[in-house]
Amino acid sequence: MIFNQDASYYGQAIKNGDYRCTDLVEAVLENTKHFNSKLNAITETYPDSALQQAKKMDQYLAQMDAKTRQILPPFYGVPYLLKDLGQFYQGHPTTAGSSLLLKSISQHTDRSLQQGLDAGLIYWGRSNVPEFGLKTVSDSKYFGKVNNPMNLSYNPGGSSGGAAAAVKAGIAPIAAASDAGGSIRVPASDTGLIGLKPSRGRIAQGPNRYRPVNGLATSLVVSRSVRDVFHSLKTFQANQKTAIHHLPLIEAPTLESLEKPLKIAYSYQHPRGLETDPEAIIAMEKTLNTLKSLGHEVIEIDLPVDYEAVMEAYYTIMATETGQLVRQIEQNQTTIEFDQLDPLTWVTYQFAPNVPASAYIKFSAQQDLWVETMQTLHQTYDLYLTPTCSSPAVNNTDLVYPEELLSEIHQMDQLNYEAQWDVTKKAFDFTYLRTSYCPLLNITGQPGISLPVHETDKGLAMGVHFTAAIGEEYRLLQIAHSLEEVGLLHTDICSVTI
Repeated sequence: MIFNQDASYYGQAIKNGDYRCTDLVEAVLENTKHFNSKLNAITETYPDSALQQAKKMDQYLAQMDAKTRQILPPFYGVPYLLKDLGQFYQGHPTTAGSSLLLKSISQHTDRSLQQGLDAGLIYWGRSNVPEFGLKTVSDSKYFGKVNNPMNLSYNPGGSSGGAAAAVKAGIAPIAAASDAGGSIRVPASDTGLIGLKPSRGRIAQGPNRYRPVNGLATSLVVSRSVRDVFHSLKTFQANQKTAIHHLPLIEAPTLESLEKPLKIAYSYQHPRGLETDPEAIIAMEKTLNTLKSLGHEVIEIDLPVDYEAVMEAYYTIMATETGQLVRQIEQNQTTIEFDQLDPLTWVTYQFAPNVPASAYIKFSAQQDLWVETMQTLHQTYDLYLTPTCSSPAVNNTDLVYPEELLSEIHQMDQLNYEAQWDVTKKAFDFTYLRTSYCPLLNITGQPGISLPVHETDKGLAMGVHFTAAIGEEYRLLQIAHSLEEVGLLHTDICSVTI
């Protein structure tokens, strides 16, 4: 059975008795066997535990009358694909796409994942990610590249590329995703799905990690409908008073329509001063025309911050945090060699020990200013609109680093700090130049959503990116729902046949 409807549909079908939980779990496992060889989207499945859980849930449902079933959570009995990065599920490995962590078994289940279990989700496997989630493409050195269902020669983006490919191909109805610099929004744009990065403090954290990537990372889903995102947000949110960042719960039981037109700022400008691809401009124009037809006020503005400085700050944190993580892993193993790591991971491994403490002091000062700038922007404008990416998905043949840069990366251990920093920026730019709109929100903590509004002549998707003030996910979902209702969003599956 191919999943050609959203997760909310299948959750309701279980309540109505149209499907058993076992039917859906068997379907995702069977789909993986038949279609994953084309996509390489899924790295591990849990058939025994998932089927056991599904059978218990079917027995529980059999004891209920029809009325009682209807009050179950919206995703009760729905198979949910975990991401193989930063999502710890007791008794199962979380490899982060790296051969270094193949035997790293989680001792505890994350609070957010436990909330998902309590809501009736069934965890059945893991999606493929780039090593340590460092890239905005998915090409794990150990597990291999992921192929985009829309065009198998292309990549579905990253780091939640395996998740996006599985949902877009109809293998699964919904999948977990996480975002430290665009890793929900970029694959959503590259595969024609909906991806919301929640506000900092929205999603439950711990006990395995708090403030992942120095607070830049959070998690939610990639999905085919706005209602799936809304139900996911309600499932995984927590007003976690023990956490350094927390927000009041979204209490609305349903997603209501906007009460009045919005004032929306927008910019076509490339965040790094390059040319914006014509396909990204078409996606923006379609969106702006639709917004105007719905009565919203749209106003073009210049980019509100220096994105070049944003990316340098972002690279500093990502390189330091990842590099230190690899150094910690090394303490329990033998010396790590160049060929064991993705080139970008090697960059972080060499660079991190040399980063001065002053770099973090500088980052904190910049972060405060950017938060103030963006929050001030949203006192004037309800939303801020840009492309999600400045160009469509990348061809998988273009993911190999140029020989000259690869040689510089290989020799990182022989360079001084300034030279290492120059190579680090070039190595990150290789995949982040086209996705540079996204990391700002990870730094400021704002929510952002990518919506699939355009398909190119090559059959590739292009998304647009709405930003709101911290805590305003509900408003983002309202605008998304209004665009969904008028047919602007294109989220149909692309079935992959053998």
